[in-house]
Amino acid sequence: MAKVRNGSAAARSVVVSFAAMFGIGSPFAMGQTVIEWAKPLSGSWHDPIDWVGGVVPNSPTVIARLAQQGAYQVNYSSWSGTAISVGGLEIVNPDAMLRLEGLSLHMGDAQPVSIVNEGTILSVGCCNAPPGGMKFFSDAEFVGQGTFFAGGKGGTAISIDAGKQLVNSASHTLSGGKFLVLFKEGSELVNHGTMDFPWSASGMFMSGPAGLRLETESRLVVSLLYKSQPATIVGDDAGFVRLDGLLELVQATGVHFIVGDVFVLIKGPPIEGEFAAVKYPAAPAGTAWRLDYQTNQVRLVLVCAADCDGDASLTIDDFVCFQTLFVLGEPQADCDGDGMLAIDDFVCFQSAFALGC
Repeated sequence: MAKVRNGSAAARSVVVSFAAMFGIGSPFAMGQTVIEWAKPLSGSWHDPIDWVGGVVPNSPTVIARLAQQGAYQVNYSSWSGTAISVGGLEIVNPDAMLRLEGLSLHMGDAQPVSIVNEGTILSVGCCNAPPGGMKFFSDAEFVGQGTFFAGGKGGTAISIDAGKQLVNSASHTLSGGKFLVLFKEGSELVNHGTMDFPWSASGMFMSGPAGLRLETESRLVVSLLYKSQPATIVGDDAGFVRLDGLLELVQATGVHFIVGDVFVLIKGPPIEGEFAAVKYPAAPAGTAWRLDYQTNQVRLVLVCAADCDGDASLTIDDFVCFQTLFVLGEPQADCDGDGMLAIDDFVCFQSAFALGC
């Protein structure tokens, strides 16, 4: 679908959206206008000389397009208000960065929104204002191979309005700090890509009947930062979390594990399904990680590797327990972690038993 760029008579031209060009399928409605940033390092969106035709992108009928290398900055102190609104965003240069500094970018109104992101969207605080991030008032989707990164510890980086759905496509990454995503009642996040929480345990808060669906291609990365850290995903029993894909757990620098350590990953909403695969950090000698799925939470627990039956003592019953798991083909019987059940797993378990805890 072609769209017309605003500007003078000489500057007017037809712009084909990046999404349509690559067959992504743009949901932009007929009549929306693409406003292309003339140059990066501009300081703020309120300065009309930075935009082709001098049109300020503050309307849900506008699609903002960033095509050049460099940092495009939206600054709280230089804009008369705390939010601006666009109906779509196209960051088509992998070396382009959109910096939202203490200001909210409101996405959409009544129609679906597409965010084509091949570069970086960075949400940070500014001028005594917390990060404003992106607020979605329509169904929306991140496409492209870029990253949305929440660089501040306060505020909310992504907010999904009540009843709306946000999709993170398979090649896109959502990453960052506290409350990366805030769900309103009836909203839903569908993740096909990567969600990474590198330095804040509190990643998502789901209010009421909100839903999180981790699809087959999903990759959820959670850093183990300190003992008794809060759950990464928090909600209540009115919502749901549907699990699939890869869970990757990362040991933070300076963190040491001992038997009995517990990390709550998800807490509150009913849990549906399990992760298809889990990548654990290295466990101390004689110990093993176990993922404990419960009705309303998922916990990571460090246990004694040979305490198969979980009674906190090593007896012949643990050998019987391990043999049963092996015959049933359960993944817990893969003692050496090579992805196969073989005689080597019995040797591994015997060594762990001899080592004790």
